[in-house]
Amino acid sequence: MNLTDLGHVIREADAGASERQAALLLHGLAADDRIWALSQLPERQEQRMRELLDELRALGIPQDGRWVKEVVASTSDNESGPVTLPGSISDSEYFSKLAEPAVSVLVGLLRNEPDGLIARFLQVNAWSWRQNFMDQLPQPLRGRVAALLQQQSQIPMGGDCLKRALLGGVRAQLETRLAGVQAAGHKASPADGAPRREDQGTSLSRFLKRWSTSR
Repeated sequence: MNLTDLGHVIREADAGASERQAALLLHGLAADDRIWALSQLPERQEQRMRELLDELRALGIPQDGRWVKEVVASTSDNESGPVTLPGSISDSEYFSKLAEPAVSVLVGLLRNEPDGLIARFLQVNAWSWRQNFMDQLPQPLRGRVAALLQQQSQIPMGGDCLKRALLGGVRAQLETRLAGVQAAGHKASPADGAPRREDQGTSLSRFLKRWSTSR
């Protein structure tokens, strides 16, 4: 996509999903190109794009243009966010009830993700297992995440879109890993959540798809 096309995408973006996809594309641009694209926007929309770009940077999302384009291209119109089926519990309730073995798998699942994303996920709620999670993080990652948590405690979490994307994206991956542990019949550990070669970056990709299609 050239810059003229990108400028058109941004100007035509509605408030909501397409706006977030435009911000994600901007995030993947080289700095000079991103500055140029932002300069083409009306003042109000430029401000909104900058807010979304700040959110992505705070989460530590990589500014890899090729990868970002693949995430956006793979996002279909019907992926509008998590759906709670009748009889199932919400993502927030799911994580509130997380058992200790599952926390160990969660550590393995998230420890290779950006520090900012881990910290924001832990900040979503006052999880009863948060200290257990932190204790299992290897150093120096634990120290970096602890520092971010202290900094971010002074910063509002943000809108529901970010919360839904974080909880829904991580839950989808965690449930898959826990099913594998149950099938194998062994005690859960962080190694069970560690990313496999074939799905490197899957958690982050799932989060970004949900984030970019949330309204």
